[in-house]
Amino acid sequence: PVHAPAVRLPFSLAQRRARDDMARERDTARREARLSAAIHEVLTEDLLLQASPRHGHRDLLVREALAGAARRLDERLLDEQLVEASLRDTIGMTFHNLGEEEAALPQLERAHSLYLQHAGAAASRTLDTASHLAGVLRALGRVDDARALLAEAVGRSERAFGAAAALTLRRRSGHGLALADAG
Repeated sequence: PVHAPAVRLPFSLAQRRARDDMARERDTARREARLSAAIHEVLTEDLLLQASPRHGHRDLLVREALAGAARRLDERLLDEQLVEASLRDTIGMTFHNLGEEEAALPQLERAHSLYLQHAGAAASRTLDTASHLAGVLRALGRVDDARALLAEAVGRSERAFGAAAALTLRRRSGHGLALADAG
């Protein structure tokens, strides 16, 4: 009997997609693990350990600890922009919740800029941070800036997720508040 030479068949389209999906999931898991490790490090070393009597800060205020953690982010996360963005967003929102709008503003501006550059304009995290930043702008009396930022975020959210998506509706609500503030 005559045998045909063995022919190596290329991956099927479904196999390629499965392989690509697995690679994306692996990359996402690695990125999330780096984020988790960085958050743990910032929380333990840059925030909680500052209050240790061994460091001479028995009565450290939360805003002082946050300010110190924000300063150290510049040194610590030079190659992990999305991790830095997440941490700055959290620090900025914590400042905002403490009523420290001036301290919140640069953190949220930097987080928003990093998300725009590295996650994309329509990424959910970018849009969330835009909403956070707009809230701080409103609190600082910069209502026109907040309104413009939210209008842009609503438009991107509608294009990316649809007009009826919960994320879009939340952004529309924030935009309505900014419009009401503007009079």
